Amino acid sequence: MYQKEVKEKELIVAIELGSSAIRGIAGSRLPDGNVKVERITQVKAADCIHRGVVYNIEKTTNAIRQIREDLERDLQVQIFKAYVGVQGQSMRTIKNFVRNDFETEREVTDADVDDLYERNQTTNYGELEILEVIPQEYKLDHKEDDEPTGVETRTIEGRFNNVVVRRRVKDNILKCLENARLECADLIISPLALADRVLTEQERRSGCALVDLGAQTTTVQVYKGGKLRYLATIPIGSASITHDIASAGDIELDEAEKLKLAHGIAVIDLTKEVSKAELPIAGCDRTYPLSRIEEMCEARTEEILRNVNECIHRSDISEQITSGISFCGGGSLMKDFDEAYKKWFPAFTKLHHTRPQLTSDELAHLGIGLQGGNFDTLIALLAKAEEVCTREIPKEEPEQPLDLFEAAEKAEQEAKNPPKDDDDDDDDEKKPKGPGFMDRFKKKMGGLWGSVVDSLNE
Repeated sequence: MYQKEVKEKELIVAIELGSSAIRGIAGSRLPDGNVKVERITQVKAADCIHRGVVYNIEKTTNAIRQIREDLERDLQVQIFKAYVGVQGQSMRTIKNFVRNDFETEREVTDADVDDLYERNQTTNYGELEILEVIPQEYKLDHKEDDEPTGVETRTIEGRFNNVVVRRRVKDNILKCLENARLECADLIISPLALADRVLTEQERRSGCALVDLGAQTTTVQVYKGGKLRYLATIPIGSASITHDIASAGDIELDEAEKLKLAHGIAVIDLTKEVSKAELPIAGCDRTYPLSRIEEMCEARTEEILRNVNECIHRSDISEQITSGISFCGGGSLMKDFDEAYKKWFPAFTKLHHTRPQLTSDELAHLGIGLQGGNFDTLIALLAKAEEVCTREIPKEEPEQPLDLFEAAEKAEQEAKNPPKDDDDDDDDEKKPKGPGFMDRFKKKMGGLWGSVVDSLNE
């Protein structure tokens, strides 16, 4: 199990800027590729992160600073840099095709392939910035090939999937880190890191979709042939259900969240009689109809899942998802979530939920108040990171005592330059100073030396 006291001070630090909370993690990577988590801490992000994007720079900076201070205090280390995950509603993939025609038929070289890659990276998407390029296939004349080098052809076309995000998203993250006096070890694309962590190679080869249902966004990824084929971010999540309940019942968001978690259901069972139960609302004498909560949960869940289904169809390979759809994120934990998807989209019968990266027992060792949260993306960021982000706290050197002559010199200087008395402005009343301490010390040492010489002459 995880230890509270860390003997090894060389740790990796990663930060997740989630819509519900900003989370920090410190740990290390093991030789087998797994991670050892030493500590997790989190700060609420409702006022600083909006749909996965930094909204308030000052509040986000303060949250990151608090994350750093909490980890430093608990682990007794200095944190000087961190890895940060990038996500948000503007993140998606854009397909791009780059073609090169040769004068005559010849073999494709590595330089030809690199040229296509570099030309793709220079594609201008306006305010969008390319964060990562996922090569797809290469079309050689009329054939497709994953490894074109050495194949004879007259034309070559590179097909790429560019993962893009608004440039402001990246700039704001870097600005917050700088304000918090943290170096940026690297920016990691959170959805891709999560997919690498929770999906198997077999699932990605045979074809699958990964749906991360967060608080304010839902991210959909589709894989086939081991490659990312499609990524989209839907600007709606489980927090919309909480807002619906709060608005309809005129109650606080915290109370609405509790009602959702305790009584929410993704799809209503029509074979059962409509419930007439009234739920008490904390802090007041009113009640909330259970049936209304169930209706709002079902309506908003249907909206989210219809958007998810539309994204999967836009990938153009929905019929090739033979390994099914995997769900993760706190929003997918609602009761009867799978039944809701099967009801509205019966074509997809293989539905899975990813295995939690941390158990409740493990979370109990890592921090206070972590139960109930979803930390899959945070663990995925730590697994992707490599560089050490911490160092030992430097020890303060004790002040060295002065030797005999230095002490004498200091005392003489203090005697020659006594503190001024602001109340005494009459110079005539000042008494003349006698011999200084150093003069008396030298005189005494001189007399002692003379006695030693006299004794030797005898």
